[in-house]
Amino acid sequence: MKAKRKIVIEKKEERKKAWYENFRWFHTSDGFLVVIGKDATTNEILIKKYLEKDDLVLHAEIIGSPFGIIKEGRKKISAQAIKEAAEFVACYSKAWEQGLGSIAVYWVFPEQVSKKPPSGMYLPKGSFMIYGNKNYLKNVPLRLAIGIKMGEEGRVEVIALPAQAAKKSCTYFVTIGPGLLSSFDLAKKIKMKFLKLASAKHREIIERIELEKIARLIPFGKGDIYQS
Repeated sequence: MKAKRKIVIEKKEERKKAWYENFRWFHTSDGFLVVIGKDATTNEILIKKYLEKDDLVLHAEIIGSPFGIIKEGRKKISAQAIKEAAEFVACYSKAWEQGLGSIAVYWVFPEQVSKKPPSGMYLPKGSFMIYGNKNYLKNVPLRLAIGIKMGEEGRVEVIALPAQAAKKSCTYFVTIGPGLLSSFDLAKKIKMKFLKLASAKHREIIERIELEKIARLIPFGKGDIYQS
């Protein structure tokens, strides 16, 4: 009687997520980590738990903007990194939903951000007081790149980031702006663009990308392709 062959199934270890993956994030074209809140709760967590003295804080000049932080930006920050971070914050602010073409964004130092309002004033969850001078970037364009990174063994990552950063880190990307197309319809257009841009060896991989992975990155569930 033949002995039964023992089959060993190796359990694939799941990669441990970095803390910033619970938020919206990207790396600037010159390597700074930018992290922004997704809603009032994550705004609160981001500022209270993860803001450090060497970071910079950003916010769009509109009610309904996420807070963003540039990690370790205080001592060695570049103007380009601030510009890219401002674009990211602007795109996920209510300015996108309102269909604006641009908006002002400001940055401040961590010690200027406080949960303590003036006497008699109440701050809801996700809101903070800013004390002192604000450093403004005027007319920040609402343009966002949806990009894909092609990895080894057919792995693909779909991400949202400013176009300049996408040029540095993405295999392919498409730039979008405010518009009226639903996130699902826009995701289909973006995927078609990827397929037109892709090399023959990448087309089959891109075909397998679920539309939901693209759609969930589109601010406020609507937009359109931006033709530069």
